[in-house]
Amino acid sequence: MKRISALLAALLSAVAGAAPLPYDKPSPPDLAGNFRVGNDFNTNLYLNGIWEIAPTFKIQKEMPAESEFYPVPVPSSWMFAADFPIASPRFKRGSWGGACTYDGKNLQEFEGAWYRRKFIAPEVPPGRELLLAVDRVTIGGVVYLNGEKLGVCMERRPGLWNITDKVKRGAVNQLVIRVDAAISGEEKMFLGAEMTANVKQKATLRGITQDVRLVIRPAGLRVDDLFMKTSVRRGEITFQLRVANPQKLTGDAGARFVVRPYEREAAVKQFPARLKLTGEEVQEFSFTCPWRDAHLWETDDPYLYQAEAVLDRDGGTVEHSLPRRFGFREVWIDGREMMLNGKPFRLITLPAANRDAFVTSAKNHLLPVLNLYRKAGFNTLMISNEYAWRVGGCAQFYDDLFDEADRTGWLVALPLGRVYDINWNSAPQRAEWLRMNRELMERYRNSPSLVFWSMNFNLLGYPWDLNPYAWGSDFKPADSVSDLGRKRREAGESEALIRGIDDSRIIYHHAGGNYGSMITSNFYISWPPLQERADYPEPWSKHGVRPFNAVELGFPTQMDYSRCRDGSWMTMGGAEPMEAEYCAPYLGRDAYRLQENRYLKLIDSNATDKVESNCDFYNSYQPYWWNYNLYEHAPVSLVQQLVSPAYIRVWRAYGVNGFCPWVDERDLCGVGFEY
Repeated sequence: MKRISALLAALLSAVAGAAPLPYDKPSPPDLAGNFRVGNDFNTNLYLNGIWEIAPTFKIQKEMPAESEFYPVPVPSSWMFAADFPIASPRFKRGSWGGACTYDGKNLQEFEGAWYRRKFIAPEVPPGRELLLAVDRVTIGGVVYLNGEKLGVCMERRPGLWNITDKVKRGAVNQLVIRVDAAISGEEKMFLGAEMTANVKQKATLRGITQDVRLVIRPAGLRVDDLFMKTSVRRGEITFQLRVANPQKLTGDAGARFVVRPYEREAAVKQFPARLKLTGEEVQEFSFTCPWRDAHLWETDDPYLYQAEAVLDRDGGTVEHSLPRRFGFREVWIDGREMMLNGKPFRLITLPAANRDAFVTSAKNHLLPVLNLYRKAGFNTLMISNEYAWRVGGCAQFYDDLFDEADRTGWLVALPLGRVYDINWNSAPQRAEWLRMNRELMERYRNSPSLVFWSMNFNLLGYPWDLNPYAWGSDFKPADSVSDLGRKRREAGESEALIRGIDDSRIIYHHAGGNYGSMITSNFYISWPPLQERADYPEPWSKHGVRPFNAVELGFPTQMDYSRCRDGSWMTMGGAEPMEAEYCAPYLGRDAYRLQENRYLKLIDSNATDKVESNCDFYNSYQPYWWNYNLYEHAPVSLVQQLVSPAYIRVWRAYGVNGFCPWVDERDLCGVGFEY
């Protein structure tokens, strides 16, 4: 998000101290003070700020009356109304989003809202055009300008409209966006191996959840996309250039790729090229140039460049793109090793649940978390798979994350759309799947910290992917097991489509067993003896032929402390936790002495009259399970410390390529290490 950090800080301060809100009216129409990024040819002018909102309990097709609108920040979500309160006496702020009400009703149950914002359009130089970009509305939106409907957009279909001839020059214009966020039905969750579950669809985001911008760009020949692919092994850089040519020009044009150190003026390299325009509205070009003395991007020396494309025609410059940040580095797989710039690298991964653009992805939350985990030895971020592609589940705003990762040397795995999100046999749905993935990939693929594309979350797993001898023998179950034949075919087809967009990164399938470029496993093995746990990778270390990455690793997890042993989190989450009983083999009588009274009280008072999987069923929405963090309890923390070295030290000695402790930093409590 652009230029809302100070507002966020003020809002959090106001929430904490119950102070008056830092706004009581919408931002002025004059955009002179609004954040912008630009040069003589291209400008992004952000309309973020204080808009007005009229929430509607049900979707309302007619625009509400003038008296229904009240100030609210944009971007924002009314599901996070405690952090983004509405400046209205009808709004009652609670301590968190689920406790906020509007007209006495829970605001998280509202299915719609109307937003509006007034602005004075900027001057547009000759040869340029003015566009309106609505980067993300969750879940769907209808956009109006001065009473005229421009079109619709959705959470994974951004809106972009040419408004050059629709705005009032030098006068106030009104932008209105109707957000429709009703959701119903079920979706399938792949929990790993053969376990699947149908869950009710539920929106965790509703609102205008990314930037709204005015875009000034050339009306003729222009740069539509620029991707820098670098090769350390070959000592070269490839510029993949996509050019928009709405005037359908033909003939020759010149191109220059200007490379500078990031955020500096002096150019260090210029690479000239010639374009042959054929009259197509969109053309793609690729130019490979030698570069053997580049300053490499390394995790301990994350050096950054920026590149700009300049287009010349008829003796003059017609386009100069905005800079794109990149780093000169190369990743690949060599046998059992993952290589970065010719050196093996290992992963200890943080699962980053960056589901919204305002809290989990915002810098004021993100940077302290990254600094904390860095001190614990983590070096990799795995952006959450589970919610990233759910309807109404994620803003997919990773700009701040990649800005920090690129600058500080984190490695990142980004999840792509799954084949089971659509009917894979439908050609139109596959085309839409590819478009959504392409847009996300093109937004972030110049980031050097992005080294993995993660695909098909939990689709390809099978029980034997926990067997260490299967890792060592490269075992693959028969196609008839858990319908793996069909799943592998679809996974292979989807991977080929992704490689057509970007083949410069390592692609893996999350919890895919021995399928693909590396072995990946959701490694939850509960309570084996410590020595057995430590020596699991031994067969792989002797005979494995590809990297092994435990993309989810139980240290153990909350479910391992559950009385229920049926392997399904849907029932284990409601079974009585047996903290002391599972800790006692490691801690003896101290496991009972260290239990807290508040924990014991919850265990005594939280049971229901239900029985599932031969276990007493508890109210799993109470804090003892999901919100009452077992990892904060002394018995559990001490056991985690005993188990951790089996992975941290011994697995490292076996050469394991990486693992992701699931799901809490306290899994590594008290252990100092580097991996």
